[in-house]
Amino acid sequence: MFNIFEKDFEEKRLFFLKRQLKYCKNNSRFFSEMFEKNQISIDKIDSLQKWKDLPVLMDKKKVRDCQEDSMELNNHSFGSHLCAPLEKVIYVYSTSGTTGNPSFYCFTKNDFKVHTDLVKRVMKFTGLKEGDSIMWGFGLGNFVATSLLPILADMGVRVIPVGADAGTERLIQYTKLARPDTLIGTPSFLKYMIEKVPSITGKNVADLGFRRIITGGEPGAGLTDVRNQLLNAYDAPIYDLYGPANQFANISCGTKDYHGMHVLGSDCGIWEDIIDPITNEPLEIRDGVIGNMVITEIKKEATPYLKYAMNDIIQVFTEECECGNPGPRIKVLGRADDMLIVKGVNIYPSAIQNIISKYSEELSGALKIHLDRDPPLVTPPLRITAELSKKFNKIKHDILIDRIQEKIRNILRVKVEISLVPFGSFERSVRKTVLIVRDDIIQ
Repeated sequence: MFNIFEKDFEEKRLFFLKRQLKYCKNNSRFFSEMFEKNQISIDKIDSLQKWKDLPVLMDKKKVRDCQEDSMELNNHSFGSHLCAPLEKVIYVYSTSGTTGNPSFYCFTKNDFKVHTDLVKRVMKFTGLKEGDSIMWGFGLGNFVATSLLPILADMGVRVIPVGADAGTERLIQYTKLARPDTLIGTPSFLKYMIEKVPSITGKNVADLGFRRIITGGEPGAGLTDVRNQLLNAYDAPIYDLYGPANQFANISCGTKDYHGMHVLGSDCGIWEDIIDPITNEPLEIRDGVIGNMVITEIKKEATPYLKYAMNDIIQVFTEECECGNPGPRIKVLGRADDMLIVKGVNIYPSAIQNIISKYSEELSGALKIHLDRDPPLVTPPLRITAELSKKFNKIKHDILIDRIQEKIRNILRVKVEISLVPFGSFERSVRKTVLIVRDDIIQ
């Protein structure tokens, strides 16, 4: 690790970048052809800015194409962008593959060493230390999140890997028996716990005694009203985690108000590469800028990402944080491929989710956004179904519908059509919650 405040920090990053580019070109036909096709001369990249000025080179589709190519050429699906010898790959994690074949995250021994260092940084930032205990509320399996389990154990943290798939009752049972001080899971799972714990134990979720909540996998902890709901229910600091799988580590501070996630992995990757989500034109890094993040891993051996469009829309903060920790911060606003355009207004589902969460007395927070064609263009009104809360019985539904529609129209400047359904109508997810549904496609 080198300090981002050292005078020669950028020079060191440029050194690692050029070394990485040569490594990729020399060890992968995919990268060699990519450099040639885009007329990239490594010797002429004499600054980080020149690298950032290049167009996007990789994205999710490109990686999946790489996996298909390598299956034909090499009889495995780890990707033609694999630079390390296959025998040097020691860990293989993946996405869930819910929309097709899974995308793989491959690690050499050195890759996992870097990954371990980044995970430890973000966990130590939350105050997690040797002797503490953590209840695992993410799913278990080959998902990249499970790579945190052996790292937490190596930190001396007592890990209780019950997992969200075991069910809320089992997780609550083990929490009461093992008394962990930390809970980690998706915002969807944490909100589900708020609903389920009282019906199972007769007490509130705060009575489980967690002193620290770590969440990630989807926007939620960065949404004001969702965050307040979690803070009030758990009565514990909420930490928002994002990105160690891509040699890019970020964690929010435990202050009551959300100030974005502190970037703790700038020595392992280039993240200050933001493009306009519509035009793909590069954007200047300044306080408040919003765009699609493009990353380059400068220390990855197995399957490096170079100028990879994450399709995560982020907002950058450069002003000093309230917590006193220096350095830039980011906030994830949503997925670029989830962005909706309603009469010229760009909207992310998380923004709608945040408004719905303002009505925590009347609504459960669960919702679906209905489309009848491929996004992003939507013909108004934007149709939304929201679920009533379990205890709602105070005002007429039509009055509530009018209030919500007016609130969304005033904040987001778009016309919506709200429908309400009884509590329990939507299946709860212990992983990422799907907010957008296609009514023209049989699910």
